[in-house]
This record gives sequence, C-alpha cells and structure tokens, in this order.
Amino acid sequence: MYIPEYHGFFTGSIDQSEQCISVRTSPFGYNTESMTSIDVERQHTHQIGDAFRKVHDLVNIPLSEDVPTIQAANFSVLYQVRTVRVYDYLTNQANADTNFGDIFAFKSAFAGSSEDALVYAELQDLYNQGQEYAIMLYSWRSISRALPHIRSNEQPHRLEIYQKTLEILEPHARKLRSFMLFQESAIDCFVGKLKGLSRKESHHKSGFMNQMYMLMLGKMLKMFALLDEMKNMKASMKNDFSHYKRASQFMQSGGNDSTTDGQMTVNEMQKVSMFLATQKIIRDKLKDSLSQIDGFEDILAEIINSSVNMYENRVYVLPEEKHTLVMVIAFSLYLLDSSKVVEGKQIGVTIPKMLKKININKIDRIFKECEVVNLFGDMSVEPFNYVKQTLSYDPSKWPECAGVRVSSQGVLLTHMSRFMWVSF
Repeated sequence: MYIPEYHGFFTGSIDQSEQCISVRTSPFGYNTESMTSIDVERQHTHQIGDAFRKVHDLVNIPLSEDVPTIQAANFSVLYQVRTVRVYDYLTNQANADTNFGDIFAFKSAFAGSSEDALVYAELQDLYNQGQEYAIMLYSWRSISRALPHIRSNEQPHRLEIYQKTLEILEPHARKLRSFMLFQESAIDCFVGKLKGLSRKESHHKSGFMNQMYMLMLGKMLKMFALLDEMKNMKASMKNDFSHYKRASQFMQSGGNDSTTDGQMTVNEMQKVSMFLATQKIIRDKLKDSLSQIDGFEDILAEIINSSVNMYENRVYVLPEEKHTLVMVIAFSLYLLDSSKVVEGKQIGVTIPKMLKKININKIDRIFKECEVVNLFGDMSVEPFNYVKQTLSYDPSKWPECAGVRVSSQGVLLTHMSRFMWVSF
C-alpha cells in the first residue's frame, strides 16, 4: 500500500486483540539512524493511523441519487428494412429479409443480374403467399357439419339459423375468394415473367440464365401444382362454401337489411363455386396461358434440365428440396405438352418433339427412383402421373416407369438392418 504523506511503501498486519499495527518499512525521506527504535515505531504507527482515518472519512461523503448523470440514457433505434413488397409498404410492417430490396444500390455492379434479382424478389413474395394458402387448405376442417341444417321451408327459427350461418361462414368464404384471386394474379405474374424471358432483346437469349433464378421458377411451378392438388383433395371447403352460398342467397332474396357490406354478390359466389368445383383448374389455366407464349417450351426445357442436373449432382440438403426437384420436372413436362387433336391430327408441342432438348432416359430413371414424393404434410403424390395425363404419352418411351420392376424407394427389406440398428 502506498501512502502519500509517508512517501514510502509498507507491509503490515493488524492485531484485533491488541489494537496495534506492526509495520516493516522502507521509508524515503526519513533519517532513522538518529532515532531510537521506539521513536521510529511510534512515528510509523502515527502515520498509518492517520492514513486509516482518512480512508474511513470517505464513507461520510454524501452520494445522493439526484446528482445529475453525465451519461446519456440508452435510446433504441428501430430500423425497418424496406423491400419491393408493396404489402409491407401499405401495412407499414418491417421485413427483416431484404429479399434483394437493396439491388438499386449495386445496379452498376450487377447490371446483368439486377433485373433477375427484382423478378426473383417478386416471385419469392408470391411463393411465400402461396405457402400460406397451402397451410390454409391443409388445415381446413368442415364447419358446416356442425351447423344446423334447414330441412323444410316451414322449419321454425329459419331466419335466425340462416343469419348465424352467414355470420359464421362469411370470414371463411372470404378466404376462399382471396385464394381464387391470388391464384389468378399469381398465374398472370408468372406468365408475364416468362414472356419477358422469351423476348428477343432479353439477355437470356444469349444462353445464360442464373441457376437461382431457374430454381425460383421451378419453385413457383411446384407451388401451382401443390395448390391445385390440395384444392382437388379438399371436399370440406366446397361443402362449407355451398352452405354459405345457400344462406347468403336466402338472405338477399328475402330483402333483409341484415346483409353486410362485405358480403359477396351473386356473380362472385358463382365464380368461386365454379373455381372450387372444377378439377385441375389451376394447372389447366396455367397450361393454356403458357401455350400462348412464343418459345415457352425452350424455357420449360431449361427448367427441366436445371432440375435434372441438380438432382444428379445432389444439390440439395433436405428431402423437401429433393422432392421439389422431382415435382418440378414432372409438372414442367405436363405443361410442356400442349398438343391438341384437331381433325384427327395431333398438333402443338409434344414431349417426343423435345427429345433433342431434354434427356428422357435420365428423367425416366429419376421418376423410377422417386415413385412417390411428399407433397405437403402427410399428403403424397406420384410425379409420373403428370406424364401419364399428357396427350402424347407413350409407354414405350418410359421403360423404367412403365415396367414392373420395384424401385429402390419401395424395397423396404433392404433397409431393415438400418431400421433395426436405429431402434436399438
């Protein structure tokens, strides 16, 4: 310990029983040769005692809490990342995923890819919305089964039953209408992007197309196939909307003032009913729209070849990514075949006509290896069924899938040893 008044260093110990301090000193500035040992000891004790008293006096210094602080308080900064999503802008919501929203700052550095990045961001937003609608369809459970049904026109409390039915089912009917409007806008947007790729002035005509861009187009195709399959499988939502339509028409025809402003018109309900009742309406509308694009088969061929290449090189991590590649190949082949029979003749683009641009043998082996893929949740689908539904389907062109050999995916006995090892 260093004591300023002493100008030296000391080490010592305090004996609590005798209240004395023993010190060994190496003073600087004191001549201890002319002093006796008793005088030196008293001098040291006095100086150390004075030092301890000054230390104890520090406790008496007032430290009130109302003293002004010299450090400013912490201030939280809210940073909102703005992307190209119009929905986030209108609802004033923050989106942590930039999703290429800052591409304008690097436009000079990525002049050739800025257009792809913007299209990628827009398609990614549509894909995310499609996943939300897929969750809605997958989790849809029948509501009309729990509601009372009108058996006859003479049934009592019929008006009250229709009013409550309309009140309960109207939010769900609006979801179905928004789903119909979404698939229409998504198809129009997707077809518009493919039209941009087929233009002669497009830089994709040079033969280069970003792999991530191709993968995004494939994910959009898988989304359309997913929504179409789930809409066809779900009969409960069709029954719920029919129940809602019956109650709404009764309330409107009865001239009651209890109808809400957000209630659908008769034309809207008829349009939604036709959309829900028509099988394969999403894929057929997409197929008809793509067939109007000049050179659409070349773009689909590139998407197919890119997916085949990624599958063979195992450019995937999760089973979902692997199954997505297989679904993209199958659904693209279905869209690629736009042939029609006119006066007994088959015209249009067919899969056999595209043999120079796509490798059917590789695709045949892939479909045989993955005969069944997971669609969504516990729902599965056979990808090769899309090829069977084409007008130009020829079993001789698909020896693996049309054969009787059991695929490696279905031979469970070969994996029993691994299952038994995992169980232990």
